[in-house]
Amino acid sequence: MDEKALGPEHPNVANLLNNLALLYDEQGKYAEAEPLYQRALKIDEKALGPEHPTVALYAGNLAATLRKLGRDSEARVYEDKAAAIRAKINQESGARTQKPE
Repeated sequence: MDEKALGPEHPNVANLLNNLALLYDEQGKYAEAEPLYQRALKIDEKALGPEHPTVALYAGNLAATLRKLGRDSEARVYEDKAAAIRAKINQESGARTQKPE
């Protein structure tokens, strides 16, 4: 893993953790996937900022896994987080693409 070369807080490490979590998720190993998603999310919130699109992606992935674990109230927190980030990105994107009248 790139963790030794890049350090434990590098976004590439977060990407690798997310990808490993996705693999576990596909195998039905939700309990193993959850901490990897959490760690990836924490790394990217710190490295990229709390409103980065990748943070929304990882929050959504974590939420889906929490739902599969039957932890709906926890999942909702991450779903809301992902939705808020996406809404802000869409709003900012729309503001940039609007033409003045």
